[in-house]
Amino acid sequence: MATNFKIRTIAGGGGSVIVGGEVTTFEVEDVRSHSRKMYTYVGGGFGIGARSGGSGPSTWTEFKTRKNSLSERSFQGWVAVTSGGSAVGVGAAFINLEWLTGEANGEAARGIGVTTGLGIGIQGNWGYMKLRK
Repeated sequence: MATNFKIRTIAGGGGSVIVGGEVTTFEVEDVRSHSRKMYTYVGGGFGIGARSGGSGPSTWTEFKTRKNSLSERSFQGWVAVTSGGSAVGVGAAFINLEWLTGEANGEAARGIGVTTGLGIGIQGNWGYMKLRK
């Protein structure tokens, strides 16, 4: 049985011109209970394009997990993030987030939505997603 969740970017910042890094706050919601938790992601990697400054709230991306024992508190761990988009104020973006360790190991969230910020490009990052207390 699958469990339904939603994830979105609350705020973040970073930069990349070939090599880059970012710090982003994500919010995860359990669709069934409507319980939400915040995570801070810190990562680095490679990109094509130019991105600088911050990003604001994005639209929700819904995803299902194969493990029915997960909760909104289960998404701490190492992740691989592929993302891209274009925004000058408001724009469009995609994200592919895959958990590599922790309770959510092997799970993924993929989506396309609206974002806010400044930049254009595609980048692949690896980093750690920590549950905020």
